[in-house]
Amino acid sequence: MRFTARPIRIGFLVATIWLSWGLTPLLLASRTADVELMNLLIELGVDPNVVDKNGETAMHGAAYRNYPSAVATFAKVGASPAGWDKKNKHGWKPHDIASGKRPGSFKPSPATAKALDLAKKFEK
Repeated sequence: MRFTARPIRIGFLVATIWLSWGLTPLLLASRTADVELMNLLIELGVDPNVVDKNGETAMHGAAYRNYPSAVATFAKVGASPAGWDKKNKHGWKPHDIASGKRPGSFKPSPATAKALDLAKKFEK
């Protein structure tokens, strides 16, 4: 028990810090690639269109993680391009992020960019 308590406390601390930065729970889950948490939040009815104080949605988080299956999941549960296909406070749309058009040594993810293109056409 002692060994499992520490990672839980560390995870809670990280989540608390990220949430204090304004990330929504679904965005936090998508940025950390926590599939189990994403699915739970979706089952609980969390709106995938919520925008955080930085102008980001769950789609931005999926793009940061190069996570095309999350993009497809969010599109299937109602993430609307009208809400997520917008620039964040840094001026990046999810497609820009997935294409590697941001500072740093980020590799583009053609699969994620393609999933975002498909999600733009998908309406629940």
